[in-house]
Amino acid sequence: MLLSPFLAFFNKFTEYITSIYRTLKTLNINEDRIIELLSESLQKQDEMVSELSGIRKEVEYIKEQQAKSNLEVKEVRLSVMKLAEYIERLLKFEEKIEALEKAVFK
Repeated sequence: MLLSPFLAFFNKFTEYITSIYRTLKTLNINEDRIIELLSESLQKQDEMVSELSGIRKEVEYIKEQQAKSNLEVKEVRLSVMKLAEYIERLLKFEEKIEALEKAVFK
């Protein structure tokens, strides 16, 4: 009878130690998995940084192209304005020529 409480305690203690062992084993697996996931996330972060660097380069290129395009548009706009002024002068010359023709050939 004295052994009965001891065996009960020993069984409970064995179950407790087994439970701790299983938990630690699971925890170790989880730690390994956590390390694996962190490693994967670092790789993904490196990929994202690389992609971001590429995107920044593309944005800089686009900004340069936009600046060039803006200058070209400005030049075209000025050319169109000069052409409009030239056409106005031609029309005025045409009006003057018509007036001279009317006066001369009347």
